[in-house]
Amino acid sequence: MKIKGLKNFRDLGGIRAGKKHLRKGLIFRSEVPVKVPDDEMAKLKMEFGIDTIIDLRTSQEIKDNHYNVPEGVEYLHIPIFKESVIGITKEVGSNYRQFIINTRDKEALRNAIPDIDILYAGILKEDSVVEMTGKAFRQIISNVLEGKSTLFHCSWGKDRVGVLAAFLLSLLGVGMHDILKDYLFTNRAVKRKAWRDTLLILFFKRDRVVAKKVWRGSIAAPEYLKGLYEGIENDYGSIEVFFREALGISDELRDSFRSAMLI
Repeated sequence: MKIKGLKNFRDLGGIRAGKKHLRKGLIFRSEVPVKVPDDEMAKLKMEFGIDTIIDLRTSQEIKDNHYNVPEGVEYLHIPIFKESVIGITKEVGSNYRQFIINTRDKEALRNAIPDIDILYAGILKEDSVVEMTGKAFRQIISNVLEGKSTLFHCSWGKDRVGVLAAFLLSLLGVGMHDILKDYLFTNRAVKRKAWRDTLLILFFKRDRVVAKKVWRGSIAAPEYLKGLYEGIENDYGSIEVFFREALGISDELRDSFRSAMLI
């Protein structure tokens, strides 16, 4: 399944959920399709049947990297974060590689670059993040129930997309082993960029502490997602309660979603 210029693009269909599998052709995930030629973008509709694109990026990320939406495809902007988050969002104006290179104070630099584990663990502490995550979550479910297919993306297709995909899979009854398998598949698309950024930091800063933080923040690792789920269990008691109380997914809506997605 390929679109020229689009990495980290895949269908969640086919993933195992107990004795069943997810239906193909309804939920897709990817990086931002900014490098995709218009003729290839048209394939999203013509070949993959995508009806809706959900863009999870900040407004500034969209201004920095705009793309043309294929004819006949609905575009929805549902930003998970209102503003830049170092280590996750990719605004040109807040290019953290350049920030690292230009910052001379070693301790200030080390403190400015977040630990990705802590970032994940606290990602749902902000009410606005929970609100927008729920909005995107419910939109994808609504589309499925209407027989519409959805592509959702952020910049790299790693963190915002990775978390939303994990939640969708959890709601559908997919086990953690297979959730992590899909999450870690992203490394095939991002490891080259992760190596590039890490080597640049080592070359310019000679600081292994910062380089390690950049490397860990640029890849997908199972402990990030596990830490997020542990935080949810601590705050809500279970992922099921989180879906109901925080994301607004009733048991009836969950069951309808499963009936539509599982075969």
